[in-house]
Amino acid sequence: MSDADSRARAEAAFGAPAPAPSPKRPSRLGFVIGALVMALGVPAAIAWGIIGFVGFADDVDALQRVSIPGARTITLSEGRQSLYYEGHGEAVPVLRITVTAADGGTIPIEEHSGSV
Repeated sequence: MSDADSRARAEAAFGAPAPAPSPKRPSRLGFVIGALVMALGVPAAIAWGIIGFVGFADDVDALQRVSIPGARTITLSEGRQSLYYEGHGEAVPVLRITVTAADGGTIPIEEHSGSV
């Protein structure tokens, strides 16, 4: 049986095949919307990154600092706090830190370590 006979029998049994759909091309509107998203999104992302970096630098500059050796009283807000030593590559000195509550009681300090 030839291909033409097989095709004729298949069409008689199942009907003619549907035509292949033509490939859909993107509309100009889609390209315009994509260009607008890129034109607005890229500068917005850059601005967001700059604002975030500047805000982080301001947060670090606002930290309370105590010179070592020395003693100083600082006020901490309620809740968990982190105290850290910042040096120039030398060994961390032995630090004596006392945290006193507003009512005069001593608050225990939990040890935590890390390096950057």
